[in-house]
Amino acid sequence: MEDFVKKNKIPLLVGAGALTALGLYKILCSKGGRCGKNALGFTEDPKFTENVPLYKEEAILRKKVISNVSYDLVLALRKGENFDGQILVTFDVNNEEFGEEELFIDYQGLGIKDLIINETSVDEGDAFNGQRIKLRRSLLKLGETNTLSVVFKSKYNKDGTGAHHFKDPEDENEYVYTQFEAFHCHRAFPAFDQPDLRAALTLRTLSPEDWNVISNGLEQGLVDPADAADILEGVSKDIIDPYDGHYKAQKYNPTPKIAPYLYAFVAGPYDFIETRESIPGRDEPLLMRLYFRKTLRKDAERIQEYMFDPVVRGIKWYSEFFGFNYPYEKYDQIYCPEFKFGAMENVGTVTFTENLLYRGKELTEADITRLVNVVLHELCHHWFGDLVTMTWWNDLWLNESFATYVSFLCMSKEEELAKQSPNLWVNVNSYKNWGYAEDDLETGHPICKQAPHTDSADDMINGITYGKGCSFLKQLYHLIGYDTFSEATKIYFKRHQWGNTILSDFLKCLDEANEKLPKVTEGIVVSEWASTFLNTRGANTFDASWEIDDLVITQEVSEFSDGLRQQKIDVLFFNDKLEMEVGSVLTSETDKRVRLLPSKPTKYFLLNHGDHAYGKIILSDFTIDFLQKNLSSLPDSLDRALVWRAVQGMVKTRQLKSTIYFDYVVNNIAKEDQSMVTESVLTTAGMLVGAYVPDSKFKDVSSDMFEVLYKQVLIEERNDLKKLFVNALFSFLHNDAHVKQAVAWLEAGHILNSHGNKIDGTDLSANQKHSIVKAIHKKTIFSAEEKQKFLDTVLGEDKSDVATNLRLSCEALLPCAETKEKVWAKITNVDSGLSSYERAAYMSCFFNRDSEKIVKPYFEKFIAHVRECANIGDRNYTAQFITNTCPSYAINDDFIQKMKDIVKDHKEDVKHESYSRTVNKVVGSLEIGKKIKDFALE
Repeated sequence: MEDFVKKNKIPLLVGAGALTALGLYKILCSKGGRCGKNALGFTEDPKFTENVPLYKEEAILRKKVISNVSYDLVLALRKGENFDGQILVTFDVNNEEFGEEELFIDYQGLGIKDLIINETSVDEGDAFNGQRIKLRRSLLKLGETNTLSVVFKSKYNKDGTGAHHFKDPEDENEYVYTQFEAFHCHRAFPAFDQPDLRAALTLRTLSPEDWNVISNGLEQGLVDPADAADILEGVSKDIIDPYDGHYKAQKYNPTPKIAPYLYAFVAGPYDFIETRESIPGRDEPLLMRLYFRKTLRKDAERIQEYMFDPVVRGIKWYSEFFGFNYPYEKYDQIYCPEFKFGAMENVGTVTFTENLLYRGKELTEADITRLVNVVLHELCHHWFGDLVTMTWWNDLWLNESFATYVSFLCMSKEEELAKQSPNLWVNVNSYKNWGYAEDDLETGHPICKQAPHTDSADDMINGITYGKGCSFLKQLYHLIGYDTFSEATKIYFKRHQWGNTILSDFLKCLDEANEKLPKVTEGIVVSEWASTFLNTRGANTFDASWEIDDLVITQEVSEFSDGLRQQKIDVLFFNDKLEMEVGSVLTSETDKRVRLLPSKPTKYFLLNHGDHAYGKIILSDFTIDFLQKNLSSLPDSLDRALVWRAVQGMVKTRQLKSTIYFDYVVNNIAKEDQSMVTESVLTTAGMLVGAYVPDSKFKDVSSDMFEVLYKQVLIEERNDLKKLFVNALFSFLHNDAHVKQAVAWLEAGHILNSHGNKIDGTDLSANQKHSIVKAIHKKTIFSAEEKQKFLDTVLGEDKSDVATNLRLSCEALLPCAETKEKVWAKITNVDSGLSSYERAAYMSCFFNRDSEKIVKPYFEKFIAHVRECANIGDRNYTAQFITNTCPSYAINDDFIQKMKDIVKDHKEDVKHESYSRTVNKVVGSLEIGKKIKDFALE
């Protein structure tokens, strides 16, 4: 082995990147069973690349036996592909609960060595297998405190989970951050990776000298290597030596006992902005910092007011509403490159996607509302989720739904935040629409869904968990009111602080508060009412008609619904003069029909005024006729958004042709005066044109919408609305003539009128220029040289990750058989080295209408690779390929049937449950689109 290392000029004391890059671990280790040690003395897990979930039953057993866990962790963070660490785990073993089960600690890493359990050296090859380090009964002290120490080597990932590594192409700086929810902490270091085994984490870090390292605990100050004896005490020389004396050493305050998925470390040459603000319950101001890549400082400075001020206001509001002050020592927020989600509530160290920097974009009301809400959502989790944590992933929905709804409630009740986002409930309606979309599919499920293993937890990050769960809480709030809801949370946090709970614990607090305070709605026992709502699937429909003076509201069970639900639904009554009144009625779990009598005769009505109920609203014919001409006259922006949602829903249920829907958009969008509603409608229309308009009508509808929007740009006086119309233009940029027109705009840098003159307020943003360049690359009317010229002109010297991904997208869009073949080879290679963002840039652009003849052979190849994905261990890759690459614009019965066959083949396959669900969800969307397109041609 030493000869092999010398021959290939591999230094023995390296951070590990070179060895893994050359595949040396695989050469040194057999392909299965017990594994020997490699050149660095690490024992590798032969099942390192497999998908190994943790089952609920295993977690329950482990929780019974293990308690009082703490971690003393040393991380040696390095540039390159890998990092090292050393950990001391302390835990008690309950003798009375310890049966015949095998105990283990989770770890999915490159290798371990120096494994010691209770001062006994353990054979790593015997103990480490299947992403678990076995804790043999014979080595444990039953009824006493136990210790495990081990040196480990972990791999940085490119999929946004575990410890993710990113190299900034603009300045070559390297950045690292973690994403541990749901089951990814053990991909960074050994841990009992389940939410109810809370533990304090004491962290020490070594890192390159130019890196900042941020974690949950406040750093205790930098230590010079020459004075780092305290930090380095007991640390293996193998971890320290590769730095050759050039490193930064830090120690952090221990965390409270928190769940492993809430630990975090973020490292790299991050720049930051710092402030300190007074908050309730403490004498010293709270330290708050905003971290970002050095190349993004300008963007961070632009949005910092939306990052700091809402946190201060949110802490004050939450502290009062929950009756519990903010319990942590700091509040850092970090923008992370290639972040997988919107944000993550790691204790005191909240991570965000850089998409929320809105790079180079002028912020709209919707942008600001979303950003502030995400900030408040993650802050809310510091009580609901961090202070009190779910016992198991069954209740992930409650964790996310609570933070979603209550963060919006905070925005609506806190005076300054409410002024900043006056139409915020329109944004909540968009979340609900996500839930409706999930409920339209066979893969829809009850809000309260069982999670047999950690893979199913990842699958729960969907519209039902966020949108429908939020809707449940909004309806609950409508039933019990502000005071009772607040009182319930006060009971909850006081009773369960620093502990774990299940759904019934929360419902019990709601029942207690509802009995304690005057009832808003008589006859409601929250836990009983919630049971039906939470344990049935689907979204029912609400229709209504007049029977003499009574409005009879009918609730119908939809295709994938289990039964009726009791909800308090408000109805807006109005006449031709738009004189209005609001009535309320409780629907029934047993009777489809309920009656509501307005105080005076009226003609029109809108069900679900205020959007408090969860269900699809059917508009009466006479209401549609009236609103077709008078929609903008409804004074409440949320009511108008509900009408738009109802019309879109009628397209989905094939009560309205998709082509007619666009006529509705054309006739009404110019009359809408609230930018939040306008942006929502235009964004939805841009998505629906590709998904629901028949191929034979696609170009005509797209062209008509483009022309209508262009005319609106010419005449719109309000700058905020004009910018929305400009942005929407590029969703309908498909016609060759329009692409040529857009080229002239690209060269000018703004929109031009018919005389070639600039239209004020239409300077093109970077994203809009990118949209034009991508449209150019799809077309055959431009030469390869012209396409490259436009791309180079737009990007110039830009070497950022955004520029890199644009180049990848443009490559995938080219109508060139040779290029398509090369791109296909990259996106079907799970080991391509591409990050998830880079893969998405390729995948989402591979299939397109302008390359239809060239990509036709790839339809069968797509089906074949989807089948192959069943046996690929990387679940992130599999889900991304199936959903992002699918050619949904060109669906036919044969293609759908082949996808259905895949689902059928894996129907009873528990091992591939997540994979099968992903395929089935795509099938459901394809079938809906096909039916809508066929209906439009009737």
